[in-house]
Amino acid sequence: TWNLLTYNGINVYGTLKKNAAGTIVTNWDFLWQSGSVANLTLCSLQCGKNWLFDTGCTVDLTNIPVTLNAGQPALITTNSAVAWFGELNITGVSMVAQSEFTLSPASSQTMLVKGILNISGNNKVFITGETLQAENNINVNSTCTLHIGPDGVVALANAKALTVNPGGTLETLGSYGHKARITHITGNYALSVLSGGNISAEYTTFEYMNINGVVVNSGALVNDVHSFHFCTFQNGQSGTNGRLLTITNNQILDVYGADFPTNTGTGNWNVYKNVNQGEVNFYNYTGNFGGESYDYDTYNRLDWTLGSLCELTIVDYWAISDHPYVCEENSYGIEISNQSANPTVAPIRIDLYCNREVLPAATEAGDVFIYLEPLAAWENISVEILPAPSAVATTWKSWFRVDRLNEIAEADDGNNGDGYVQTQWQALPVVTNPLISYDLGTNLIELSWAYPDVPDVNRFKI
Repeated sequence: TWNLLTYNGINVYGTLKKNAAGTIVTNWDFLWQSGSVANLTLCSLQCGKNWLFDTGCTVDLTNIPVTLNAGQPALITTNSAVAWFGELNITGVSMVAQSEFTLSPASSQTMLVKGILNISGNNKVFITGETLQAENNINVNSTCTLHIGPDGVVALANAKALTVNPGGTLETLGSYGHKARITHITGNYALSVLSGGNISAEYTTFEYMNINGVVVNSGALVNDVHSFHFCTFQNGQSGTNGRLLTITNNQILDVYGADFPTNTGTGNWNVYKNVNQGEVNFYNYTGNFGGESYDYDTYNRLDWTLGSLCELTIVDYWAISDHPYVCEENSYGIEISNQSANPTVAPIRIDLYCNREVLPAATEAGDVFIYLEPLAAWENISVEILPAPSAVATTWKSWFRVDRLNEIAEADDGNNGDGYVQTQWQALPVVTNPLISYDLGTNLIELSWAYPDVPDVNRFKI
């Protein structure tokens, strides 16, 4: 048995060989460079910062436990199709704020974990736009978070489980057109949030779960802001009492825009609630397998409602100045209203189109856009948007569009654009009498002038 400890990182260019018990430890990066090979048995590896499987490396760690325990944000980059982890423990460092590991957006290959994946020790793992394949179980433990963002994918093998343990959190927060996804490699897997665990889900596809579906156990907590809004549940395991979603906790939840597509191999039920506690209200659900006809609801705790639509209206719009000087910051304001008895739930996108003759189609993004927090029923809000100013003297016609991506279910999407605001950009006045000074020692010429009634100017020509 022998151990190796380095403080400045490990770069492997040839073959790394260790066929004895003990641990190879670095407090910094562990980088498997192109052409490197692992010849390891009996031992384990530990990395304190970034991990790299580079293109062309051959690193089979099936029987080599790896621990990643950075005390600061770190990246896991996987660029080789013949490199993978076995048992992987991603953990934080004591006395440090929550650690963060991100599956790098620079990765060209799927991150493959053949052994158990444990996320523990005050740690957060981010997967956005990349894929993690787990051939064994995933455990999200106390004080830890697994975050799956837009276009992020976690795939599990048949009969394996993603378990959120007490104090752990699963966040699956995609966006319109870029859903997060939890799926299978083959077969069906288990997904369970245990008592004391937490889940936040929005714009996520859950598919190929086992007969219990996504399970929110009694004592588990669903985030009431991200409570499965616009999530899709599909392709569950067939069989008696098969279901896509099981909720047995005591929360009263509102779920907007959930999708239950045609029943293909999903068993008997869409949602299953067999306890006399809590309520789940589904608003504006979609899919042929949605609705009360397909739920299991012993105590009448599930409610399905169509037609509870919002109605966003542009009340007013303006420019802070109708005659700004070129290059001067000039904000544009808009007041919008939710003219309905239903909250919007999702954040509201507002696009500003500058210098257009007509309002562009909704397929075109604005020159600048912002997102607002959701609006309550009958609520109004006014905000300002700051675009880049014009650098030349000209006249702009500017337009607004609300909810360009149709992220909010509305009674009428046809009235979400309005305008225009006319802005006359003025040229700066000519400077007629600048103060000129000349320093003979440095050959420096200094020009000084002021523009009466003109705000600060950050560019000019000499």
